[in-house]
Amino acid sequence: MTPTIGYQLTAPLVRACPANAATSAFTAKTAATTTRPSGNLVYDLAPVLGAGAGFRARVRVFPIGVGAANDAFSLRVWGWSRIGSGDAPGTLWVPAELGEYACTLGAFTGVAGSPVLATELFADTITVVKEPTTVADTTNGGTTEIMSPVNDQPAWLELRLRGVELLEFDFDQTTNTPTMNCLLQFLGGEK
Repeated sequence: MTPTIGYQLTAPLVRACPANAATSAFTAKTAATTTRPSGNLVYDLAPVLGAGAGFRARVRVFPIGVGAANDAFSLRVWGWSRIGSGDAPGTLWVPAELGEYACTLGAFTGVAGSPVLATELFADTITVVKEPTTVADTTNGGTTEIMSPVNDQPAWLELRLRGVELLEFDFDQTTNTPTMNCLLQFLGGEK
């Protein structure tokens, strides 16, 4: 048995959404809902956080898209948590925005016939638009870690799951019309 270092557990990358999004605006969140959020852009964390999966507290996100180098999009990550149980109206799902990021595609591609196709490009630049902050008397530090190499190498961001049950990825095309998606890697423990 190979020992783990601290709480870090290894996990493979998975696609966030079965199909790439082609949306030109964010989805408005104007109220909680009694209907469990679902669809192409919603990722259920139960299989990841369930028994035997270990303690997953963070997710690393690699934005990808089909378009041209320097096409850009914005990404919002939402977490959904519920109060109550059973079917509607006994359950209420409440959204919480976990962060918004500006992503620019580079020239790094996947491979034909693989889980990331040769037509899909990895973002090489990620910028925080908004995120939760850690606030103290004299500090206001961010909570997202970003690797943004800006040289056609894959960029990624890492954020805390904060106990949510569902993740929703919301995309907005900002430069040209790329289709958008993400690869996810779930990580254990808090930093």
